Amino acid sequence: MRVYWGLKSIPELSGLDAEQRKRVWLRARSGVRSTWPTALGLTLAAVATGAGFAYLHLPGALAGAAFGGFLVLQIVARQTLPHIRLDMERRRASQ
Repeated sequence: MRVYWGLKSIPELSGLDAEQRKRVWLRARSGVRSTWPTALGLTLAAVATGAGFAYLHLPGALAGAAFGGFLVLQIVARQTLPHIRLDMERRRASQ
């Protein structure tokens, strides 16, 4: 299983500069509709934040939010990859 730490770690986007990477990501992301995996990821992020706060207060909430955000990125990146590939193919064809 591939882990994405950020947009630069997505192979299709790694060769682009930061501005192009952001532009392609936003275009591709707009093609993805909110689905149950996204909702599940956001729910898990909220649960992780709440659990972290319950046990360790603010430091726990921050750690839980970071972990939850990481989970959401993994889910959203996997949903967005086909749209990124399609966008990149269209860009190559138009050049």
